[in-house]
Formats: sequence, structure tokens, C-alpha cells
Amino acid sequence: GYVKAILEAYGKRKDEVTVALQHELGAPYKFANNVQAALMSMHLREYLDVVDEYEWKHAEGTSLIVKEPIGVVGAITPWNWPLNQIAVKLAPALLSGCTVVLKPSEVTPINAYLLAEAIHEANLPPGVFNMVCGSGSEVGEVLATHPKVDMVSFTGSTRVG
Repeated sequence: GYVKAILEAYGKRKDEVTVALQHELGAPYKFANNVQAALMSMHLREYLDVVDEYEWKHAEGTSLIVKEPIGVVGAITPWNWPLNQIAVKLAPALLSGCTVVLKPSEVTPINAYLLAEAIHEANLPPGVFNMVCGSGSEVGEVLATHPKVDMVSFTGSTRVG
């Protein structure tokens, strides 16, 4: 599936992502590589491990509970754990059938650009993953209030979006 293809394409860019995180965050190499950059792969693998066992439908009393894609998910992420937060928003949305509009922090956008290139390499259909950049007060607010965005997941302060 697409998330597995993203994982594979991201793996080819992990070294480049590590360097970007060193520059963007000022993180030492080991922390940038072994923690920050590694979290994307770890989370994608974990979601891939559980998605097939996830109970999308279940009976409760006389009701049938059905979990369906919500639609367009706006994902607004902070500067300090950028790939961790992108992963925990992106993977569940894609695996449940949603499309994603990512707005990474304007403080640490390069790692998100590198991830977007990996996602492009994974050949998702047009429009399934989108990325917009800019400040939280401007771009984040538009994303958070746009009528075609069905759900917003953001991590950070109110200034984020």
C-alpha cells in the first residue's frame, strides 16, 4: 500500500533528513538520526502492523458501529518534534482512507519538504497528500477554518493555527 511505499521511499532519504534536522533544530547527529529521523519510520511501521487488525466495524448492543474516513484532514505540526508529529497524523489518516493537507512549522520546514519528496516518490494519487507552508497565524488559520477541511489535528500553541 501507499504507507509502505512512503516508508520505503523515506528510508532512502533518512540520511538527508538527518542533516536537515541538524541544521533546522540544532540537534546533535545521534539525536537527529537515532531519534528525530527514526521516529517517522518507527511510527509508520507500527501503524502498518496494527491496521489489518483494527476493528473498523463492531456491534454494540443492537447497533453497528462503523468507522469511516472523515475526508480531508488538516495536519498542523510544531517545530520541536516535526517528523514525530507528522507521522502520527499522516499514517492514521492515510490508512483510514482520508486525504491530508500538511502544514509543517515554518521554523522547521525542510524535513517536511524531504518527506513530501518521498511521498511523491511513493506515487500516491494526486491530491491524497498536499503540503502548504507559512506561518500558523496565516496559513494555519486558513487550513483550520477552511470549509472543505473535515478535521484538523494540530499540535502546538494557538499561534500554530
